[in-house]
Amino acid sequence: MVHLPIDNGRTDQHGVVPRELHDGEAAGALGRVLHAWEQWGAAREAYARAAALAPRAFEWPYLEAVVLQRLAQPGDAAARFEAALALKPDYVPARLKRAEALLD
Repeated sequence: MVHLPIDNGRTDQHGVVPRELHDGEAAGALGRVLHAWEQWGAAREAYARAAALAPRAFEWPYLEAVVLQRLAQPGDAAARFEAALALKPDYVPARLKRAEALLD
């Protein structure tokens, strides 16, 4: 499993913090790769990291919610769908998936 620390002060040999620890797009891209390979737990961590780094981006809480559904965590999934819908309220697939999560 890949573990993505939120902020542990890691640096490379030159004292530079790796880009993926502070770039929402990079963390989200990692999440998509892990998602495609059905590495659900690691994908969820990557999406959560991406959402923390890019709080105005709709796709990261939405994709995290999709993964949470796969992990059979409907309550958490519903909450993340709500976060995504707060950013893009007219996105019908998120509304439908939120309803499914609430029914589970």
